[in-house]
Amino acid sequence: MPTDAPLEDAQVHRLDAGAAGGSKLPFILGVVALLALAGAGAWVVLTDPFAGQAVAQAPPAADDNLLGDAWSFETTEDSSPGSSWFVPDDAPAGFSYTAEAAVSGAAGAAAIPSDEGWSRAFASQSAKVRSDGAVEIAAVSAADGVQLLLRFEAEDLPPFDLVLASGQGDLSGRAEPPPGYDQVRAGIGCLGAGSLDDVVLRHVPGGGAGQTISQGVYDVSLGFGRGLIISRDNDLVLRVEPTAVRPAGGRAWPGLVAQLPGESATALRDGGRVSISGELLEREGHPVLVAKVRDVPAGATLVTQVLLLGPLASTAIGVRAGGRYDHFTEDFEVQDVDSLVLGRTQDRLVLDMVAPFSIQATHINERALRFVIEREVSGDARQELTVAAGFQAERVQAAGLLSDAHQQEAAGQPGAALTLLERIVTQFPYDEQVLEQAGSDRARLVVAAAGHLEALRADLDDAVFLGNPGRCRDVGDAAAAARLAWGGDPDQAEAFDALISEVHERAGAVLARVDDSRRRAISARLESFRADGRFPHVVAEIEAALAALPSPAEGSP
Repeated sequence: MPTDAPLEDAQVHRLDAGAAGGSKLPFILGVVALLALAGAGAWVVLTDPFAGQAVAQAPPAADDNLLGDAWSFETTEDSSPGSSWFVPDDAPAGFSYTAEAAVSGAAGAAAIPSDEGWSRAFASQSAKVRSDGAVEIAAVSAADGVQLLLRFEAEDLPPFDLVLASGQGDLSGRAEPPPGYDQVRAGIGCLGAGSLDDVVLRHVPGGGAGQTISQGVYDVSLGFGRGLIISRDNDLVLRVEPTAVRPAGGRAWPGLVAQLPGESATALRDGGRVSISGELLEREGHPVLVAKVRDVPAGATLVTQVLLLGPLASTAIGVRAGGRYDHFTEDFEVQDVDSLVLGRTQDRLVLDMVAPFSIQATHINERALRFVIEREVSGDARQELTVAAGFQAERVQAAGLLSDAHQQEAAGQPGAALTLLERIVTQFPYDEQVLEQAGSDRARLVVAAAGHLEALRADLDDAVFLGNPGRCRDVGDAAAAARLAWGGDPDQAEAFDALISEVHERAGAVLARVDDSRRRAISARLESFRADGRFPHVVAEIEAALAALPSPAEGSP
């Protein structure tokens, strides 16, 4: 029975300011009350913390806030926002730390405008994650485009970013660490203009993670943003990132940039929004990630990035497209793809989509490979990604097909053998050894068929050149016999049918030339007997024989 689950485990909700663990608002209210008691003659001077002349008194972070002084974007004796937060290399802009952006205290973080239209920054200090818990991030936002992120990290693994909350007001979101990741750092982002303050990062109890479905040796899990992960033995194998939308003739923000979980939407560069939702289903024993988009502009393209990690990234990548199967060890780009075949025999993993898609693959390093999957849609659309693994029954079937192919070849039916081998390569590429043997046998038979055709055409050329009708008939008989042997394969049947047609056409021309020559010789003899006039009965017999010959070829006398 299909089971539905929300696309993310992070919930965007309002956070009580007093319970946010160190909010600066009570601090300010306390100062105002003291000033009122002190009398009207009191003055308060707030010194610009970035003028280098003084430092602000940062409100103390709550005991459980892992950010320490970095939470408030103030400059203190021990830290400053410039050292506590950094802009990642792939971001076009970061944040400035100004009094105008402050919710409380002396400063907050304001997005720096850029041509690309988005900003991002991460805390310089990371924290150790707890294997049995989750991590929560919270902040106060002043704009709808503000985003809260978590970046999980591990040695030898690329960063794992999650957009967990977005919108205006008090935001929070939480997530459990993905398999294999042991560090986390807070992140802030913004689409367009916006600001935020009072960032909290803390450990919280785990539980409530997204749905998980076992598939062969893999676990397929939902709940890591608007995407999916596949793991094996607590190692991350593959990540399907959130889907973005690229308008016709335009560019798309990356899915992790465009994501607005507070609106259940992905953002367009022109400021528009596309509603997106999804679920994880189990269909015929296989997990199916379903993404639904609404009101997509005409001619737009859904763009989904997939990250393949670990040993599978260093193996050949199989691609089934248009009924053909190819594999690649270098970067590649293919159109009209039906599915990807990853891994080896015992850890085969197949990603299959209902509608054909284009794909571009780029190796990041020996243990990381990025796919960009694109499909054009418009209006309301549904995208399904089926994950399949195991394939024990399919491997047995492939081995049986290989045995049958060898038997057909031994029985003088290479065409039927070729068809069986084609089925293994295109429909059952799950056993590496069987696939390699089938591919080798298939290539050998294709070469043999081409050689047979070439030899028959050479014989036909000789027969036509010599004008020998008997040899033409022999070539025709040989082509018909070859058609019977190779006809079990549609492609070869078509090739040999074309050869047979060519034999008939060219041999017919040879026979026509022979008949014309014979007609001319008989006609000459007829004229001699007519001129003699003594043998009318012979003339009649010759005329009857001449009439029985085929009609003269066009242009013959």
